Amino acid sequence: MVTFKIIGKTKNISKEELRALLVASASVMEFHNMNTYGNVNEIKVKLVDVQYLNGNENVIGRANRKERRITIVSKLSFQEMLTTVLHEIIHIYMDMNGVSIEKCTSTLVSKLKHWVVDLYEVLMDEPYARAGYIAHTKISYKSNTKDYYDHDQYEKLMVDEVKKYRRNKEV
Repeated sequence: MVTFKIIGKTKNISKEELRALLVASASVMEFHNMNTYGNVNEIKVKLVDVQYLNGNENVIGRANRKERRITIVSKLSFQEMLTTVLHEIIHIYMDMNGVSIEKCTSTLVSKLKHWVVDLYEVLMDEPYARAGYIAHTKISYKSNTKDYYDHDQYEKLMVDEVKKYRRNKEV
């Protein structure tokens, strides 16, 4: 899974929301075995104040696949940011070989967008609680006796299971 180095500030959404959109978009692509150019694990995301990228004032996002760099206008609304982030992530992960690049990319955005939103919502559900658990792992959760497995990890959770993809449908 890639990491994102975000440079600059967003105007209308939080940095956490932007990171969740980026991670959700990349997760969808990586689940389907798409890789960044050169299989590098970091993508740089630069936020800019001007709506004038690549010599065109209508461009609100731009991706450089080989350099694994995305530039996005910082003042976008949530819906515009969702669409632009997914669009540029697709450019980073897929080489369209010069054939209808924007048509193919924008059509794929329309097809994948609702799954990205589903993942985004999971990531944005109590992000600071998760961050706290992660930060306190080595401090608060260590054993005062010998090492052991915490049996709470085996708690069964209710999950909407999609059994049609499972090999053993009885389990």
